[in-house]
Amino acid sequence: MSTRPSVVTTVILALAIILVPESRAEVAAETDAYGNYVRTTILAQSSVRQVRIWKAVRRHAFGVHALNPEGDRAGDQYPAIAENPASGNHPWAVWSRFNGADFDLVWSRWTSGEWSAIGVVEEAAAPGDDLGPQVVFDGGGRPYLAWWREDENGGRVFLSFFLVTHWMAPVAISDPGVDSRNPRLGVQADGSVVVEYDTPAGKEARVVSVFFPATITDDINPFPTVRRGTPGGP
Repeated sequence: MSTRPSVVTTVILALAIILVPESRAEVAAETDAYGNYVRTTILAQSSVRQVRIWKAVRRHAFGVHALNPEGDRAGDQYPAIAENPASGNHPWAVWSRFNGADFDLVWSRWTSGEWSAIGVVEEAAAPGDDLGPQVVFDGGGRPYLAWWREDENGGRVFLSFFLVTHWMAPVAISDPGVDSRNPRLGVQADGSVVVEYDTPAGKEARVVSVFFPATITDDINPFPTVRRGTPGGP
C-alpha cells in the first residue's frame, strides 16, 4: 500500500502551516528615510500560556527602532504610550517592570533619534505593585503621569509630572482607605488636570491644579492643589 499522503491530507497540512499564527510582538518607533519620527507601532500577541509584547520582530529593518526588546523575559507589562504634540509628536512610554518583589514603573522617551535609556519613575518606590500608567501632556508639552498602586490595603491612585530630567515625587490623589484603581487623565482648558478612577462605589474624580515657578528645576517639588471633581471626569 502506498505511503504517500493523500491530496486531502496534503491540503490539510498546508492549511495548518498557513493558519499557525506568527509570533509577533514589538514596541517600536518608526522613522523615515531622513531619520524623522513617523509613528510608534505596537505588535502584541496574547495566548493562554504566554503574553508577548516586547520581542523585536523587525530588529534589522530600516527605520525601525525597538523599545525594550528584552522586556518579555523580564515580564514587563503593556506600555502606556503618548505622543507629545509640543515636540513633533515624539512618544513617551511608561510601563510596569518586575523588580524581584513587585512591579515598579519605568519610562523612556524618543529623543535625538533614539529611545532614551530606561529610567525609573521613583528612585525608591513604596512596596506594592504600581500598575495601569496613563500619560497626557499639557499645552506646553509637560507630561503628567497617573497610576494606581496595589498593596495589602487595596489600591490607591497617584499622580506625578516631569520636571527636567526626572519625575516629581508622586502625590496621592484618591482618599486613603478607598480601593481606587484604573486612572484616566485629561487636561482642561485652564491647565488643570482631571484624574478619574474606579472605586467600589463607582467613579470618582479629582481636579489637580499645579502652579509652576518661573523656572523649573529637578530640585523643586511643587505641592499641587487637589480638589474633588465632578463625576464624569475627562
